[in-house]
Amino acid sequence: MPVYENARCYVKHEGPGLYRVYRSNMTHAVMRSTIDFPGQPEYALERARADCDRRAVEEKDAF
Repeated sequence: MPVYENARCYVKHEGPGLYRVYRSNMTHAVMRSTIDFPGQPEYALERARADCDRRAVEEKDAF
């Protein structure tokens, strides 16, 4: 289950301080980035959410 999502991307928790950002497509999802801060899980989630939002804006302009 995603821990955060917006119109184009979502964030999944994969382990302690490890989050992955995926881009949603109609038939599948594509992993866009990995955020890994094992000793700082709150910071990792904050960075993953910021990356997800940034990618949603950038990719919206690209299509």
